[in-house]
Amino acid sequence: TRAANRFHGIFLLAFVLLLPWLINMIPMAALAAMLVFTGYRLASPNEFIKTWKTGPQQLVVFVGTIIVTLATDLLIGILSGVAIKFFLNLWNGMPLSSIFTASVIVEIDDSGTYRVNVKNAAAFSNWIHIRSIIVREGLTSKVVVDFSETCFVSHSVMEKIHELEEDFHRAGGSLRVEGLAGHKSETSHPTASRWRLTPPAGKNPFNKA
Repeated sequence: TRAANRFHGIFLLAFVLLLPWLINMIPMAALAAMLVFTGYRLASPNEFIKTWKTGPQQLVVFVGTIIVTLATDLLIGILSGVAIKFFLNLWNGMPLSSIFTASVIVEIDDSGTYRVNVKNAAAFSNWIHIRSIIVREGLTSKVVVDFSETCFVSHSVMEKIHELEEDFHRAGGSLRVEGLAGHKSETSHPTASRWRLTPPAGKNPFNKA
């Protein structure tokens, strides 16, 4: 879960800051074995297949990050992966104005259901903004997220929106996604990136349809 990842990071930071002498007592051979085992699990053949199924672009980011990490170091590798992702999102038609802040309109109908209309593009870089708007009224609300006016919805957003659906369900609310019928999916995977088939003229110069 997200909480597990958060606590994992907190514990690692605490050990590095407070107990560096204890870390230095760990035999290098043991650390090497852990790194090799962890690295294999992160980049096993199954992971390549799984990433390919979510979309060729995801494989480009995955392989690019691995290559740069092996050639330099972990931090530069992660930054290169982020940079590749940014480039692909721009290539897919995400406007510069939507990189960090999405264009979102919220309406409420007579039944009390909140309709969150996302426009232009939904990607990993503006997901925090989109998510904050979706959960603003609480996880117990009834929410419909409409992507019909987006030219591009990234794999990251599709993955996160499915996780958010489960969060709403556990809390007693409901979250439903609409507006993707007019989009083309990169692959048959449920979290694959999607492009709108018939964007408004002049709105998406990088249309993939």
